[in-house]
Amino acid sequence: MPSTLDRLRARYHYWLGLAWRSRGNTTPSEAAYHDAIGALTQAILYNPDLAEAHFVRGVLYWRELTDYARAVRDLSRAIELKPNFADAYLNRGLARVYGRIGTRDEMLADFNRYLDLGKNGYWRIEARNYIKRLEERAEPSSEERAHDEPS
Repeated sequence: MPSTLDRLRARYHYWLGLAWRSRGNTTPSEAAYHDAIGALTQAILYNPDLAEAHFVRGVLYWRELTDYARAVRDLSRAIELKPNFADAYLNRGLARVYGRIGTRDEMLADFNRYLDLGKNGYWRIEARNYIKRLEERAEPSSEERAHDEPS
């Protein structure tokens, strides 16, 4: 378990990461997002159990940097640490969809879990829309999936 000082340092770097992300959202440079990733990584080093840092870093990876595999890993860790973290399920589902990572059943499970836990009306509608689209399309065969994956 991290010391009190390390937990405080983790929170400091977490908030610094949020500030860098905000700067990235208001400037045309991707560098601020990388600074945010660095600060959030420091937060996680000080306190590996800080679910919020894993969550924000995971969202940054998929939304801003299109690194879907890292996003799924971080969002999965946030869920391990905080099993009722609704937004982590939603974002992991979105990262899986956009990154074409995992199975349709895993994607559906994430969106359904968000519906169980999430309260935000807009995102509940979006989760239902993703579920509908996923249920309408056939699961690709493993051969098709291997063909679609980048080399």
